Amino acid sequence: MTDWTQEVGVFLREQREERMLTMRQVGERANISIGHISEVERGVKTMSMPLLQNWADGLGIKLSDLFIELGFRLAELELPDTPEELVVRDERWQNQYSDLVG
Repeated sequence: MTDWTQEVGVFLREQREERMLTMRQVGERANISIGHISEVERGVKTMSMPLLQNWADGLGIKLSDLFIELGFRLAELELPDTPEELVVRDERWQNQYSDLVG
């Protein structure tokens, strides 16, 4: 089983570093304490949806883009062996699965 809290924290840190932002800069833009940013990035704490929106704002990206990127990251960690193993087994999801595995 994947430790989602850890993976989300790593992802958010990578997004911050790609934009060459410090924790302080993200914190000021997002109204989040540096301590909380550090704890989330290390996988020690989780966050609420409003806080995630603030975090996206602090990174300068849309929340939907953050979810899309994070979704692909998490999907790669636990990608099922076949499309039939997907919880939602409609054609749209199977097409997305096919896109992920190439």
